Amino acid sequence: MTEAKRTHDKRWFTPVADPSKALKIAGTHTRDADPFFTAHPYKGVIDFGDGRAITWPFRAQSVDATMFWGTADANAVTRLLAGTGMNAATVKGADGVAKPLMQVWYLHYNDTSLAAQNDPKCQYKEFLALLTVTDQPSASLPYTNGFSTTLGATVPGAKVFELSLLLDNKLATEAGRDTAGLDKQFAPKMEEVNTKVGTANQLTVAILDSHGKPLVKIAANVDPAKMTTEIPDILKAYGLTSPAQLAQLPTEAEVEIVNKDVRGGTALVLWNMWSSTVHGGMVMHSVGTADGIQVLGKSDLGWQIKDLKFTPEIVGFTPGMMGSYEVQGLDALAAKYAKPGH
Repeated sequence: MTEAKRTHDKRWFTPVADPSKALKIAGTHTRDADPFFTAHPYKGVIDFGDGRAITWPFRAQSVDATMFWGTADANAVTRLLAGTGMNAATVKGADGVAKPLMQVWYLHYNDTSLAAQNDPKCQYKEFLALLTVTDQPSASLPYTNGFSTTLGATVPGAKVFELSLLLDNKLATEAGRDTAGLDKQFAPKMEEVNTKVGTANQLTVAILDSHGKPLVKIAANVDPAKMTTEIPDILKAYGLTSPAQLAQLPTEAEVEIVNKDVRGGTALVLWNMWSSTVHGGMVMHSVGTADGIQVLGKSDLGWQIKDLKFTPEIVGFTPGMMGSYEVQGLDALAAKYAKPGH
């Protein structure tokens, strides 16, 4: 969206000193009083003028997150990052070959601070393909085992570069594009099935296009019992020596997200993730034959993932994750585009 169009747009950012003004539009949620959100208070509201609004920062009150970590093809990543000023973060094994770090996430938002008159919690689903990058000279982590691919955040200057985002909610899609410049694409339907088999949670997802044809299929068979057997590998990759040390790791993570801004230039946004049960509730283990991502049909998402040759090594699941999402510099936009009289 150009600045000229913004000045005549109905999507006004209204600064708020009193959080109750934001809550009046977004509604109240059971986790609003959580210390995490107290530390990331509301700064304003973007009112779409048609019964829909988004608070800023955006609050994800509860997200069930399924994640794959792995590596991508170095040549394809180099082509994709050309001109962005970013370098790929990599892992390097005994063979000396550096492999770029890549992630694929499937997020089920159970409760958010997006607000619509007919959907106060604004539930939706989102599929993301991501690279771990750095604005510093490219750095490699030692590859100990598959869990080494989950350590991209330890690279100096590490950021997440968003490749593809598909959502099944139009308000969430519009808000991400207009406020953060994120290249979010609307996917009309995401069919999700969860099945409990023994100690494992089996998730299958089919993401469909406007014609009902599948674009992507995801399968994740996450089993806490399997994580228990892989504790030695997890410890080894993280440089730890005892399971008790896992509980001492920070529970709050701050991740900078970079993307090619759909409004022009490169946007830098901040996404703070935290879960009170990161180590008790988060499960991660090596992928099995039943786990994976299958790309179907012709789409930008399809060719990107195929070209990148994503090879997942670890699958994980975190229920009820909380997050606060904010665009750096939005306060300046607020002053520039504030609606007269607000």
